[in-house]
Amino acid sequence: MRYLHFILSILLGILALSGCGGEEEHDSFQESSEQEANIVFAEEFIMFLSEGQFDKATEYFDETMKEDLPAKELENVWSSLEKEFGPFQKQQYQKTEKVSDEYETVLLEGNFEKGNVIFQVTLDQDERIAGFYILEPTEN
Repeated sequence: MRYLHFILSILLGILALSGCGGEEEHDSFQESSEQEANIVFAEEFIMFLSEGQFDKATEYFDETMKEDLPAKELENVWSSLEKEFGPFQKQQYQKTEKVSDEYETVLLEGNFEKGNVIFQVTLDQDERIAGFYILEPTEN
């Protein structure tokens, strides 16, 4: 009888531990999926800019960004970039940074004919762009 209790105790312990691990894996998987979605979202945004679809690009903005950076102004920013660095060639994902529980920043390297920049795209929980900056690349 003691042997049966011992075996049952071990089985219950294993079941309890495996149940806890599954929840952590689920949270990690969900966080990873959200991060991947944010990367794709940021890359699409830059793609729209490079194709001259500024109205479409601003649809990705939250309300504050729509007011602060309307399509015409966004077009002027992109034109200035191409004037300084030449035609846009491609973008490359660099990294993602968790800013807070509500915001995540995706860094993309933008390659132009005559130079590179870093696009910093900050997304909120609703997958809306809450911040967009163009930075000079840092030397490693």
